[in-house]
Amino acid sequence: MTEIFQNAGILFIGFFALVMLLLGVILISLGLFTLQRHKAAARWPQVPGVIEVSEVTAKRHFENNLMYQPVIRYRYGAPGGPYTGEKIANTGKLYAKEKEARKITTRYSVGSMVMVRYNPVDPSEAVLERGAFGGIWLVCFGLLCWTVPVASGIAAEFPWQIMAAIFAGLVLVLTVLMLKSGSSLARARSRGLLPPTGSCSDADVMALMARGEKRIAFRLYRELHGGDLKEAREAAERLHHDARSHTPAT
Repeated sequence: MTEIFQNAGILFIGFFALVMLLLGVILISLGLFTLQRHKAAARWPQVPGVIEVSEVTAKRHFENNLMYQPVIRYRYGAPGGPYTGEKIANTGKLYAKEKEARKITTRYSVGSMVMVRYNPVDPSEAVLERGAFGGIWLVCFGLLCWTVPVASGIAAEFPWQIMAAIFAGLVLVLTVLMLKSGSSLARARSRGLLPPTGSCSDADVMALMARGEKRIAFRLYRELHGGDLKEAREAAERLHHDARSHTPAT
C-alpha cells in the first residue's frame, strides 16, 4: 500500500512539473513576442489620432473573479485608412481594482489627441504605447514557473544540458509560431487572398470562412470591428452560419 501511495505521489509531482513547464513555455514565449513587438514598434510611423471611446468594463476572469479592463478606442489615418484601434500597448492588462483601470481612461479621455504608432506592413495594427514592462513581467513569471520542473529534473538526476535544450527548443518554436501568426493578414494580402487594407468588408470575412481560412477570418473581423478574439470568432462563425442558411440547396 505504501508503494502505491509513493508511486501516486511521483506521478502527481511529474504531472505538476509538466504543467508548470508548459505554462512557463507559454508565458516566456508571450513575453519574448511582446518584447519583439515592442522593439519593432520603435520603428513604426507615428500619426495623430483622436480618442473616441474611453471606458472601463468589468469581466470575470481567473475562477470567476471580477476584473476591470480599460477600453480605449481611437481613430487614426494611415495608408488605406482611416482605421480604428483598440490596443493601448502590445499587452493588455486587467486590474483587480476599478480605480486602477480608471487611471488609464483618465489619461486617454474622449476627444483628446494622441500619437498613434501603426505597423507599416499592416496599418490596421496600432498601439499608443510601446510598453516593454508587460513582456518583461511575462518572461520573469515564466522563468519562475520553471523552478518546479527544474527541481524535479535535478532530483531525478536528469542532465541539465538536455533540460536546457528542451526548454529552449519549446520556447523557440512557440515564439516563432506567434510571430508568424501576427502577420497573417499581411501575408494573406500578399498572396491575393484579401483586398488591400481599408477596402475589406464582412463579405471577405464570410469568403475566408467558406474557404476554411478561419484564423485569418477572425483577425480580419477584428480589423473591421475591433473586439477581442472570442468576440471575433463568435461573430465570424455567426456570419458564416447565416450565409450557409440562406444559400439555396442544389
